[in-house]
Amino acid sequence: MKATDLKKTACIVSICLLIAIVAIGFLANFNNIKPLFFSILIAVLLTYLINPIILFLQRYMSRICAIILFFTLITVFIVISLLFIFPRISQEVNKLITLLPEYSDRITGLISQYQIMFDSLKLPETFRSTLLAGISKGELYVNNLIDKIMNGIINLLSNIVYVAIVPVLVFYFLKDMEYFKKMLIHFIPKKYQHDVIAVVRNIGRELGLFIRGQATVSLIVGILITIGLFIINLEYALILGIISGIFDLVPYFGPIFGSIPIVIIALLENPNNIVYALGVVVVVQQLESSIITPKIIGDSVGLHPVYIIISILLGGIYFGVFGILFAVPIVLVLRIIIKYLIGKIV
Repeated sequence: MKATDLKKTACIVSICLLIAIVAIGFLANFNNIKPLFFSILIAVLLTYLINPIILFLQRYMSRICAIILFFTLITVFIVISLLFIFPRISQEVNKLITLLPEYSDRITGLISQYQIMFDSLKLPETFRSTLLAGISKGELYVNNLIDKIMNGIINLLSNIVYVAIVPVLVFYFLKDMEYFKKMLIHFIPKKYQHDVIAVVRNIGRELGLFIRGQATVSLIVGILITIGLFIINLEYALILGIISGIFDLVPYFGPIFGSIPIVIIALLENPNNIVYALGVVVVVQQLESSIITPKIIGDSVGLHPVYIIISILLGGIYFGVFGILFAVPIVLVLRIIIKYLIGKIV
């Protein structure tokens, strides 16, 4: 074997060992670095979302001016939100937190009423026990949901540093995008560079379409739910609209889970409002499925619903909330890679 071949082999082995050591260290300390990892991941996704806007602004100014203008507009929007929108959100959150014990008592009272009603009905024992077990599970689910929401808020506040670095990372990813591209290409062997660049471009295009489309649909759904709940005069309309919009980021399952808090609040505040609340949810979901999603996203995902559902379920089982959110994008990436490899082989 030639000396140059030995050097190449040694270099490849060294790189593989280094990657293996980094991967093992990453997995071994994943819980400690998880907040930073997800901050970087979110920053990368936001960069994908924002870059087309920057490219549009670049037609009229330099890239750095376009980035500064975009961040200035976002800052102005945040300031306006802090002055006019967030006080309402804060008011609703404080009221909800204050009334949580009362709501918990109401839920317990409603469950007791249903149990008395079922006791008065002469139902078969098997059916009755199954129904009561389902109600108990529902009560446990609601209590767990409240605990998770409160713990999520506490965790968010405790990891505020990692939240704060996201816009900083996005700024530098946008500003030095060409640098990061060249740096990544530098580590790819020349004979594979063309293939890798082609795959990455396909991933960037399809993933960008999906993320931007899904974010736009979720924003519209959140606004429509908020307006509808304001019209029927339901308490916490703004919070419930925001929650619905966030849940709507998850295909298929999101709208269902997003409607649960609306139904619970309607039941606790005024049971007569349940019909109107369900009407708002159904109308918005029908608009989303028949008009909003087809117009904005269309067939950009190209995944069969069965694959999407299975990927979301597996993501939730193994990685929790983040697994649910990133399941479809990860499957999209894998599909592009596998499709390209099959195309090269065949």
